[in-house]
Amino acid sequence: MKYREDLATPDSVIIRIVTEDGLTRAFVRFKSEGEDSTPHYPTEEIPVPEAIRLASNRREAGQPILVQLEEGAEWDDDWGDLRDDAE
Repeated sequence: MKYREDLATPDSVIIRIVTEDGLTRAFVRFKSEGEDSTPHYPTEEIPVPEAIRLASNRREAGQPILVQLEEGAEWDDDWGDLRDDAE
């Protein structure tokens, strides 16, 4: 589902998707308890499908995966269904 701060609970899995120079890549992170407003992202960029697999394998049962689309990045329907909010 699309990232919103109010949906991100401690230990949420967040995929940040960026597009630069026509290349779309992703970063996977976990929201920590007491995290400040300046998030820290891993330095390693990975392909979006790989990030989705990684997030799926690392999340707790029932925990949503949140997707943060940075400016200029667009969701590709081949990656799956992206909901706008919690249903």
